[in-house]
Amino acid sequence: MLLNKTQKIASEMLSKAGIEHIIDGIIDDDAIIVEQNPKHTIDILKEGRVITKAVNKEDLCTIKFVDNAQSSVKYFKFLSGLLENPIGKIKVHFAVPGMHMVIFEGDKKLAKGLVPENNPVDKVIRGQIGITNMASKSAGLIGIRFEDNSEYGPTAESFEATNIIGDITSDYDYIEQLKEGVEVYVTESNHES
Repeated sequence: MLLNKTQKIASEMLSKAGIEHIIDGIIDDDAIIVEQNPKHTIDILKEGRVITKAVNKEDLCTIKFVDNAQSSVKYFKFLSGLLENPIGKIKVHFAVPGMHMVIFEGDKKLAKGLVPENNPVDKVIRGQIGITNMASKSAGLIGIRFEDNSEYGPTAESFEATNIIGDITSDYDYIEQLKEGVEVYVTESNHES
């Protein structure tokens, strides 16, 4: 598993194992690997080569998940791929300059059982990430707020329809500028707050 390792460390590991390392995209030694093909070690060994895709460390979105929204966190991890891998990805669904929020694609079917949990009380804090729960017909959407808001959650829903799943712990200002369809790579933060 090369995900979440730097290109340099991956190249050293692969070289020792006699595996050809093909780099797709950013080639900097300290870039973080976010995808590998083939995905499984056995296939890499069989083929004798692996293609890795990396992003700059500052473009990797790290999230510190809350403990009191287990269903919503599990939904996010499943949807993004974080349940099985150290790096996942979410796709921008809706981004309007000046709105101070970005909404990511969800899965309505998977979100059917998302009951309200960890709803905001007085306000949503800049950098919080949330999911629309089943109290709204838009259940499953994921959002990030780029400014505090005392009316609406990260997906522009009422507080009752919003489940806060965590805080972005990396620099996330660049996300506000992204366009629809762009994928954002995510990982779980190891930082204690």
